[in-house]
Amino acid sequence: MRRLLLLALGLISGSMWAASDTTQWSFPAIYGVSFNQTVLRQWNAGGQNNLAAGAIVRQQAIAVRGKWRWEQLLDATYSLNIQEGVARKIDDKLEYAARFDYLLREDPLWKVSGFSSFKTQFVKGFAKPGDTVYVSRAFAPAYGIAGLGLTHKTDGLDLYASPVTAKFTWVLDSALSANGGFGLLPGQRFRQELGLYGNARFQRSFKGGIKMDLRLNAFANYLQDPFSVDLDSDLLLVYKNKGPLSITLRSQNLFDRDVLLRDTNADGKLDASGIQTKQFMGLGLTYEFGKK
Repeated sequence: MRRLLLLALGLISGSMWAASDTTQWSFPAIYGVSFNQTVLRQWNAGGQNNLAAGAIVRQQAIAVRGKWRWEQLLDATYSLNIQEGVARKIDDKLEYAARFDYLLREDPLWKVSGFSSFKTQFVKGFAKPGDTVYVSRAFAPAYGIAGLGLTHKTDGLDLYASPVTAKFTWVLDSALSANGGFGLLPGQRFRQELGLYGNARFQRSFKGGIKMDLRLNAFANYLQDPFSVDLDSDLLLVYKNKGPLSITLRSQNLFDRDVLLRDTNADGKLDASGIQTKQFMGLGLTYEFGKK
């Protein structure tokens, strides 16, 4: 199945570049950095020195040639918090996604699409400050998706649905693999699933300098409990009026039934999935350029 999907994506790419029309490129992007610092000296009410810094990159590359369209997205985020000399990451994401579209109909807009994505993180992650045993690292875990489907686009909203999608999970670390987790059995380093996949992306600029970029993903495994759906939402809000300063808010929510997070039997063992939530807000500099 994986070979058929990769072959189909390769044929789409080859057909696109064999077309005779001129390719038009655009590179819309958002680059941002944010900082937050607290310094205390003989402060009677108490508290801790604190420094937080973060960076975000959301770079797109869009190529259009005749009825073909190729969209690529690099989404990278990293944030660090330092308290009393102890550093701990608070956000860490590296994702690449690509989609080939072939125009079927303009009004309403429908396309046949080939979609793929890969997601992991930059550095090791720890459950609590001061821990020496990490619970995640680059490529442990890593997730990949590849599939064929249909895309509908209207007024800033992209909808993609694929009835045949392969999902891959890697844990390329011996220690983490031996412990199991991330939907894999102890000692297992790779898992493949086949199911139904849906993706939605909504982008809109509002009055007052507010820009929103919302991405939603859903996957249902045909081979194991197809009515239990894995969900992933990612919301990015940027407020920037006049001047270089901006306020960035990012919120991500995940539900994966294969990731155990709760101890429902009070026996010290995780046995139930749950909703994972991550939010980050910062004041800093944001630069947006390019057109879609």
